Amino acid sequence: MQIFLYSNSTAEQTRAIDDFMLGAIKESEISLAYIPSKLDGSKDYYQQVQTYYSSLGVEEFTYFPLEEPYSLEDIEEVLESNIIYLSGGNAFYFLQNIKKHGFDIHLKKYAQNGGTILGVSAGANILTPTIVTATIPHDKIDKNEVRLTDMKGLDLVDFEFAPHFDNSENFIRELTDYSKQTGHTIYGVPDGSGIGVVEDGVKYFGKMIKVRNGEIEKIN
Repeated sequence: MQIFLYSNSTAEQTRAIDDFMLGAIKESEISLAYIPSKLDGSKDYYQQVQTYYSSLGVEEFTYFPLEEPYSLEDIEEVLESNIIYLSGGNAFYFLQNIKKHGFDIHLKKYAQNGGTILGVSAGANILTPTIVTATIPHDKIDKNEVRLTDMKGLDLVDFEFAPHFDNSENFIRELTDYSKQTGHTIYGVPDGSGIGVVEDGVKYFGKMIKVRNGEIEKIN
């Protein structure tokens, strides 16, 4: 299992993470399946992802929106890909969408069978035990327009992930207070930084903070 959690994904900022991830895949031809958080008619972001990862040597791409009809063969194509890419967006909608279609089960099995999952922002949130960090900080939160009540994520890593961390006083205070309430380990991760969970442990790319029981540790 290889899980990579990005705050954002751009060629300039995340190249080190991408190089590490792609270097760990022992295949001559690398394929990537892209799952958008919601149906994107223009496919603008997908095309950017496709162009970027093509430049890094990825040769095959699959676009798999959960809202459109799909077959068992389509699911198998996604699960046979070397990388599954979970896009950014609204964490509440994305998690509801994943569970509604039973794709949380597929993703867990894929990870357990040694697959590589890359989650960006909301896509990273849903890989953790809970997406509660999508409500932090209160002035920059995803809106829970779908009225999701079950915040439990896919639980593929044992920590929580707060993307777009900007080192602001509000962000730090709310993460610290939340960590005191829960006792959970939470990473506040700025854009351009990310975390990899691989066979030999946790890898940190870029600067971030680790918060647990109200205590803050700066990383890198």
